[in-house]
Amino acid sequence: MNTAPAILPPWDRRFSFGLLVLLIPLGIGTKVYSGVGALWLRGYGGDILYAMAWLALVLLLKPRFSLTKTCLWIFGLTALGECSQLWHPTWLAPFRATLFGQLLLGSAFSWPDFLCYGLGCALGWLFYWAYHRDYHRAYHRPRF
Repeated sequence: MNTAPAILPPWDRRFSFGLLVLLIPLGIGTKVYSGVGALWLRGYGGDILYAMAWLALVLLLKPRFSLTKTCLWIFGLTALGECSQLWHPTWLAPFRATLFGQLLLGSAFSWPDFLCYGLGCALGWLFYWAYHRDYHRAYHRPRF
């Protein structure tokens, strides 16, 4: 007998908040890391965490959004943001010169970033799926 609800409950805001609190310092840390694999991590690790952080933020603010649709939207918007790095208007240059501007908008277009955003969305989807699956198993067992 299937006891799963027809409509999934909203995503747990505590999980989203915890994930966001973890991802932000990790993402910033990738820019200053100097250990093994530093070149790769500085170039691409932050982009993976960036997409995951946007997913966590959206699901924190809107926990009833569909996980898959949200991942697709996040990928599309981060890809659009990457494409915006091809455009360098003079009025945006001072903002991009700041640390916050570089973290939010980036500074240079890079094709591999699309792969990183896709991987970040896929990993974020997997984290939420695994959390929901384990939560469902632990707290929604059939009663005999």
